[in-house]
Amino acid sequence: MYQPKFPTKQAYYEWLSHNFSGTGNPFYGKQHTPESLAKIGAASKDRKHSIETRTKISIAVKQALATEEIKKKMSLAGYGRPKTPEHRAAISRALIGRRLSPEHLEKALFNLKIAQYKIKRTYTLNESVFDNPNEEANYWIGFLMADGNVYIDNGLPNIRLALAEKDVEHLEKYRKFMGSSHPFLYNEIHRQYSMKFTSKKIATQLEKYGVIPKKSYTAKFSKELEDDVNAWRGMIDGDGWLQICPRFNGGIKPTIRIGLSNASYNLICQYVNFVEKHVPGTQSTIIKQKGCNCYEVIYYSSTAMKLAKLLYNNCTVALDRKYRIALEMICRLERKEDLNIIYQNIVNRQSIGIQCILLRITRVAISTLSKIYFCLRNN
Repeated sequence: MYQPKFPTKQAYYEWLSHNFSGTGNPFYGKQHTPESLAKIGAASKDRKHSIETRTKISIAVKQALATEEIKKKMSLAGYGRPKTPEHRAAISRALIGRRLSPEHLEKALFNLKIAQYKIKRTYTLNESVFDNPNEEANYWIGFLMADGNVYIDNGLPNIRLALAEKDVEHLEKYRKFMGSSHPFLYNEIHRQYSMKFTSKKIATQLEKYGVIPKKSYTAKFSKELEDDVNAWRGMIDGDGWLQICPRFNGGIKPTIRIGLSNASYNLICQYVNFVEKHVPGTQSTIIKQKGCNCYEVIYYSSTAMKLAKLLYNNCTVALDRKYRIALEMICRLERKEDLNIIYQNIVNRQSIGIQCILLRITRVAISTLSKIYFCLRNN
């Protein structure tokens, strides 16, 4: 092939690239036969690099490791460990003629996820909060399962939690638990505050319990937390609701219910198993919401009050506005239990006629029934 003269090396490289690309390359579409590969291997088995080749290799290596900072990063990432002669020879052949800038080398390190060196932090963070399972740690794992987000950015795991304006005090509790000084970020469009930080250790610990990236449709608690009251309280505070509201038909008794909604069917099934195990006699129905890929389960009346007592009674951490509703449910449940005890005492002590009268009383205030009982007891 005719080869003209070129004023610069760059022009020569461009000419080679243009003429030997695609079908212009005489070896285009061809492969070595097994015999040819065997000959090439035998010929290069005992071959040694010339002084000129070794000089090129040393120059290429020196340019690749141009700065002390990049040398340090590569050593922390695993470079500099003892290598076999075959490995060193392969590295030398790969580096022949290459000119890696510090920027390209640093980008390659991040793309290969070799950013395992200790991050210099601007804000404080306690990375050992999830080392020992306890009530508060399990609660925040459940809350992060509901409203948290773990994602990878530049090869590093980030943990983010966003809450509405009205729940900013709860976000402050979370920041205090994490031992963090990270600032809150405000989103004017969604009117919510968020806090995020980077930590490979915390991300690994959360992954052990089921909090993983892109978990919306596959979320599931690990065996350590699938039967934990505190973790499920965190889920209810994040994705659930507690309600005590008047009946639409004007009835005296209000509607009491506790519900949980989530896009992960497996997580809802775990919740149903947890409730049916700890609240005997419970019947559960999982409903798929219309217009979205979400599932929900709702418990009413006495079952809801028993569940509120199971989740929120004597707890140390909870979302304040839901905790107040739970306390009211617990009070109603205790009053109902007292009412049943008083009623049974009256029925057991009186004649058949009085029993028949009392059995017809369907709506009696607790104070009135108490007075009846104490009057009959004194007589």
